[in-house]
Formats: sequence, C-alpha cells, structure tokens
Amino acid sequence: MIIKTDQHYTDQWTAMDDSTYAGPGSLLGVGHTEEEAINDLLAQLEDRGRDISQWKKKDVTPRQGELPGL
Repeated sequence: MIIKTDQHYTDQWTAMDDSTYAGPGSLLGVGHTEEEAINDLLAQLEDRGRDISQWKKKDVTPRQGELPGL
C-alpha cells in the first residue's frame, strides 16, 4: 500500500491508498492535518478488515507526498 496525501485549498488534507483508489466511492481519509487524514484512512481500512498492523497510527510521520507501507 502506498498512501498519497494532498492539501486542498479548503485547508483540508486527504489521504488515499494509491494501490486501491478507483475514484468516487473509494476510501478517502480526510483531516485538518496530514496526520489526521492518514489516521482517518487507516481507521477506515481497519474497519473493513484490512491488516494495518505495520502502520501504527501514533507512529505515522506526516510528510507531503508518498508514504510507502504495507
């Protein structure tokens, strides 16, 4: 999984799993900070039974661009 993030003009961040994102209806994390958006995405993935054990929410180091992972 590669998490990609983007900051929008509304001062909102979004995060998506680049390997599974297929447009409208796909999981999309949203937050006021990059870290919040990533954690929102991880929570959604976990709720749907995806193993995110390699991603510890408290250890996510926010940075713009790609975050390689699972």
